[in-house]
Amino acid sequence: MKNKDQIKKIFIEVASILESESKWTQLWKARDEINLACNALSKNACKFSVEGALIKVLFNNKIKIENPIYDECFDLLVKSLGRSHMDKVSKLQQWNDDSSFKDVQNLFTKILKSLE
Repeated sequence: MKNKDQIKKIFIEVASILESESKWTQLWKARDEINLACNALSKNACKFSVEGALIKVLFNNKIKIENPIYDECFDLLVKSLGRSHMDKVSKLQQWNDDSSFKDVQNLFTKILKSLE
């Protein structure tokens, strides 16, 4: 992996955003404090799906969609789920919505271990 250190830093930040179950959400990328769905980049967002948290961290680190690191992060995330890279976003959303918070924690433990 070409950008391993930067990708590890990104996933540490994502895991930090999702440090507690109260900061994780399902059925939408992000929610505000009264649990209404919102954009992951909204200043009101305070709960995130796995995908929403990754989008927020990439944006905060000024990593745009055309940057190869953007795809590398999503590829690693989907690969860690044991799913094909085809239609990454829908597979990621489906996994998030079908999972428990413990599954989310285990996913980030697996990803960070793979980046050691």
